[in-house]
Amino acid sequence: MEQIQPVNSVDSFSQQLHNLVYLSAQINTEEYKIKGFEKSCESHGNVQIFKAEYNNIKEQIGLYAIDDSLGSKRNVLTSNINVAFESQKSNLEADKQNQVNTIKSIIDLEKRHLTDKISGLKQEKSVFYSLLNVNFLHKNKKVLQKKELFPIRPFFLQVTGQLFHPITKESICFTFAPLSLLKVWN
Repeated sequence: MEQIQPVNSVDSFSQQLHNLVYLSAQINTEEYKIKGFEKSCESHGNVQIFKAEYNNIKEQIGLYAIDDSLGSKRNVLTSNINVAFESQKSNLEADKQNQVNTIKSIIDLEKRHLTDKISGLKQEKSVFYSLLNVNFLHKNKKVLQKKELFPIRPFFLQVTGQLFHPITKESICFTFAPLSLLKVWN
């Protein structure tokens, strides 16, 4: 009969311990199952036969209790269990370290991606600023060219020793001020 391999580590460790115990005690579970089936077929439900088999098994267990070789089997079993535990522990630690390394590499890739994206956006921003400056200089040049086309003569307005701002109507402390490029208002 083929055994099913457990998927998770706890079941795997449990199966490993089960195999260690049965192998060290030299117990063949399949043989016991077959014997039990044969005995039940022979007995046809007779309770006396089951009682006799029970007593036989009880005697075999009693022999194990006084057997000196069980101490050495126990020591071998204990050492095998410790080895299985340590190997399972090291496997779990290795799996954990692999997962940590995988997560770190994913984080590093994301950082690199974000850094590249940020540097690309910074370059794009600098290009936009340079284009904005070029556009601003171009517009200033056009404004200066238009100013040169129209001759403007400055004139002065004197209002009782003070000059008033056309929008805010605040007074300025100068008596005379140039008002070129301003409309004359009422």
